[in-house]
Amino acid sequence: MTAHAGRLATERLDVLAIAPLPFTSDGVTTFQFGASTFHAALLPALARRGHRVRVLAEAPPAEPTSEANRHDLVWDVPNLVVHGFAAEYRSAATPPPRDWRERARRTLAPRFAAAIAERRPDVVLLGREQLAWYVPELCRAGGVPCVLGLHGQPTHGFADGGYPEDARSELLAHMASADARVAVAHHLRATLARFGLDCAVVPNAVDEERFRPRPKPEPLLAKLRIPSDAPVVGHVSSLKPGKRPGDLIASAARVVRHVPDAIFLIVGDGPHRAALEDDVRARGLERAFRFAGAVDFRAMPDVLALCDVVVMPSEREGASLVYLEAHAAERALVASDIPAAREVVRDGETGLLFPTGDVDALAERTLALLRDPDLRRRIAAAGRKAAEARPFANMVDGWESALATTAARARGA
Repeated sequence: MTAHAGRLATERLDVLAIAPLPFTSDGVTTFQFGASTFHAALLPALARRGHRVRVLAEAPPAEPTSEANRHDLVWDVPNLVVHGFAAEYRSAATPPPRDWRERARRTLAPRFAAAIAERRPDVVLLGREQLAWYVPELCRAGGVPCVLGLHGQPTHGFADGGYPEDARSELLAHMASADARVAVAHHLRATLARFGLDCAVVPNAVDEERFRPRPKPEPLLAKLRIPSDAPVVGHVSSLKPGKRPGDLIASAARVVRHVPDAIFLIVGDGPHRAALEDDVRARGLERAFRFAGAVDFRAMPDVLALCDVVVMPSEREGASLVYLEAHAAERALVASDIPAAREVVRDGETGLLFPTGDVDALAERTLALLRDPDLRRRIAAAGRKAAEARPFANMVDGWESALATTAARARGA
C-alpha cells in the first residue's frame, strides 16, 4: 500500500455493498459458499474500523414451506446494516440468459436507487462477477464509483470454454466498465490479463486468531460418533462435482486398508450429497464416513479442529478459504495441484499436493500423513506459520485501500 493509499484508507467511508451473505432459514444457517463467507468476514471487519457499511444481500427466494423470513438478516456489528432481498440466484460458471439478466436488473434497480437516495455512498462494492452484467451501469447512472470483486467464476469459464467468445467479450466489457477491479488471487489476475482485463490483487486470508489451533472438541466428537483417538480426514465444500469429493471416497478404500480406524468427515451439502452417500455404501465404507451436512460458518473453527488431515481434491478454485482455514487451524493439508493451491501451498512444506483426479496419489499423500505423526505435525506447524505471515488484517487493509482510492479518484482527490 502506498503512503497516499494508507492515508486515504484512514478516512471513514460510506460503502454500499451488493454481495451474497449467509442467512438463516427456519433457524438454520444456509447459503454458505466461498463468496458469502468471504463477505461475512470482510464487511463486518470494515464496519469495525469505523466505515459505514450497508449491504444489499442477494439470496434465493424462500421455499414455499419456509416458516421464517429467510432474508431478514441480523448482524450485531456497529456501522453495519444488512438488507436481504430475494433474487433468482444462479452460478456464474456459464453465461446467463439475457432474460435472466434483465429480471435481475429489474429486481435490484429499485433497491439500489432507494439506497442511493437514502444516503449517497462514497463507493459501491460489487461482491461477485455476475453483478457486472448490469450493476456498473446502475452506478454510472447514480453517479457513484464501483469496485468489482473477482472470486473465480466466470474467470475459470473464460479459460476452459464455459463462455463462448461472444459472451466472454460482452462480459469482459461490462467488467472493464467498473471503476476498479480486485481479484482474490494472482492466478485469477493472470488469466484475466490473457483476455485484456487489468485488475489489482488482494490475496484472500482468514482470521488467524479465530482459527487458532485448539484441541478436538469432545462434544462435537460425540455428536458425530467419532472416537476421540481416531485419526480424522476432513473435507469441506459445497459437494459440487467440481470439488471432486468422489475422489476422496475412492481413495478412502485404500486408506482404511492400512489405517482401519480412520474416519472421513464430509462437511457440506448439496444435490450431489445423495450420490456420494450411495457411493460410500456401495464401497462398504459406511463405518469410516460421517456426513455432517451444512455447518454454520461460525462453527468452522471447531469443525476443522476435529481433523488431523484436511483434503481438498478440487479441479478448480478461485482462492479456497478452506486451504487458509486449515493452515490457520494448524491442520495438515492435502490439495490437488491446481493454480489456487500452488499459490498458498509449498508442496512438502506447508501441505502436500497431488495430481488432480489421481486417486492413488491422493491415497498415498493421505496415508503418508496418517502414518507419520511427525510429518503431519511439521506440515501443520508450517501451515500455521504461513497463515500468521498472511494476516487477515492485511487483507482488510487491501480492500479498504482499494475502496478508498476509488472513492478519492471519483472525487478528484
